[in-house]
Amino acid sequence: MGRKGEPVPKYVGTHPAELATADALKAEGLKPTGQVVALLTIKTANSERLTGLFRRSETELLSPSQQAL
Repeated sequence: MGRKGEPVPKYVGTHPAELATADALKAEGLKPTGQVVALLTIKTANSERLTGLFRRSETELLSPSQQAL
């Protein structure tokens, strides 16, 4: 994430378009190359999940073998 003591941005339910979860990037045929830059809380009626967000500018294309996974 960041340096020790540096605050990490946190979002609930929505996030800036320039950020994406690893799952969203994979669905687009991309994989993150950078570190988690923010956290996203996803709430549903029965659960709450915390996931990392990556910069879309720090991605690369998945290889064909990675896309099959």
